[in-house]
Amino acid sequence: MAHSAVPPAPQFIAFTDIAPVAMLDDDTEAFGQFVRQVLGPSAVDTVRNTELREPLRNYLAYHQCLAAAAESITLRRNMIRYRTQQNIDKFGIR
Repeated sequence: MAHSAVPPAPQFIAFTDIAPVAMLDDDTEAFGQFVRQVLGPSAVDTVRNTELREPLRNYLAYHQCLAAAAESITLRRNMIRYRTQQNIDKFGIR
């Protein structure tokens, strides 16, 4: 069977798929947009949001191991668990 003479439609790529590569550029506005898109309301720079982000970041970095995350930032495991739950409740982060 003969192939169609019509070229295939171009494939679209979502920004989130190429965001890490785009961040290698000096476009700080694009980087800020990506951060706001990923973090949502928790990206707002307040003292409380920082208190909530740091334990969550470590919890995820240490593959959801409470003990390792707690040790990395000198907090108790229960505080990591509590602040992670607060992120879920406040921002819907799962």
